Amino acid sequence: MRDRLPNETDLATRFAVNRHTIRRALQAIEAQGLVRIEQGRGTFVQEELIDYQLGRRTRFSHSLQKQYLAGQSQVLHVKTEAATPIST
Repeated sequence: MRDRLPNETDLATRFAVNRHTIRRALQAIEAQGLVRIEQGRGTFVQEELIDYQLGRRTRFSHSLQKQYLAGQSQVLHVKTEAATPIST
């Protein structure tokens, strides 16, 4: 279950900063995928689950974007091999 964070005004009071500072901080951690901001509902701690529908035209990156998450890729190994000759 997702935990809801206090609203911007309460956070600004708690940390003795301007509400705009809180808003920018929340947007920054949302970009990292740590929280999810839902208009009119609040800010929630992001669950570790990723909703990913399998299908012919499904892209993993699109599923991440819909959930306000960012993915990354990293090349772990590169290898060059000669092609196997085709038998006739």
